[in-house]
Parts: sequence; C-alpha cells; structure tokens
Amino acid sequence: MTLFGAPSGLLTPLDTRSRKRLVVPHPRGELVVDLHPLTGPEMVAIVTKAHAFADAQGLDQFDPTGGLRALCVSREVRTAIVALSCLDPGSPANNPSPFFSSVADVRALGAATLDAIYEAHDEWQQQCIADCLQVHPSVSAGAPS
Repeated sequence: MTLFGAPSGLLTPLDTRSRKRLVVPHPRGELVVDLHPLTGPEMVAIVTKAHAFADAQGLDQFDPTGGLRALCVSREVRTAIVALSCLDPGSPANNPSPFFSSVADVRALGAATLDAIYEAHDEWQQQCIADCLQVHPSVSAGAPS
C-alpha cells in the first residue's frame, strides 16, 4: 500500500513512536485520530513527491512567478503529512495502522478539518523534536547554532 507515492515502509511508524490523541470537529461528527511524528526521511519523501506533483501539473507555464507552484506544493505537503501522520486510534501500539486509506480520503475532509489536523500535527512534531533533543543532546551537537 502506498499513500502519496511514498514507499509503504514510510507508512509504518516505529513501535516506539509517541502517539497523541486528537479529536477534531467535522461536519459529520467528531474525527478521532492518533498523531505520530514523522522522521526526516519521511519528510524528505513528502516534499520530493510534492515537487514532482507540481512539475506534472505544468504550473510554471501558466505562472512564471511560481506562485501557483508554491501553493500546489504547500497543499500537497500538508495533505501528505496528514495522510501519513494519522493512525487508527484503535490499532495496537506494536502494529499501528494508518487512519486514512488514501490521499483522496484526506482531501475529502475539507479545508478546515485538514488544516486543524495539520496544525495539531505540526505542534506535536515540534514537541517531539524538542523532547528528543533534551534526551539526546548529542543529536544537535553538530548542528549550526
């Protein structure tokens, strides 16, 4: 199974990853998902695929300033992050399952719901990164300050 053209290995988070429950209002009732942080390679794959998608749309020929391309890439990145970071809250920690079966399911959420999940994930991602750096300070030792 793949979502957003990512290899299926990117869809299965490590058993030890943190999960955070999120309840989001949705026109058809509350949506309950578990969020998990994405790895660096997962994020690189998402951004790479988003740029490839924008290239395939041929947006540069319609907008030489790149504004349409930037909007397209941003939308695709947000959609893929939501698709990959949401886990089925009923799935076991040692064998988590994706909440969404396709990117089409994510797009069907509507802009407000997608944005709410994306923003919650971004906060969770930043918290997990900060926690990781506190536990493993050597990770950032080589990073420029």
